Amino acid sequence: MRMHLVLLLLVASSYFSYSQPLKTEKPTVLFSLNKTPTYADEFIYLYKKNHQNKSEDFSEAKINEYLDLFINFKLKVTEARALGM
Repeated sequence: MRMHLVLLLLVASSYFSYSQPLKTEKPTVLFSLNKTPTYADEFIYLYKKNHQNKSEDFSEAKINEYLDLFINFKLKVTEARALGM
């Protein structure tokens, strides 16, 4: 019985020691539409997802072009929601 308790404590302590720490810093707001923030993390995730294994796409011009497309997309989504779609 004592051995089971020790084993349980060891497993529990190892589980908690490997858990992720809480994120304490605020996410960076890239822009806001109608007081709804859009975070930089979302843009970065989508850019990396859509440009995998293409190192030439990580230039300032390409990122700015994608940012314009991303802003237009968010504007269309905001307008669609305002129209009840």
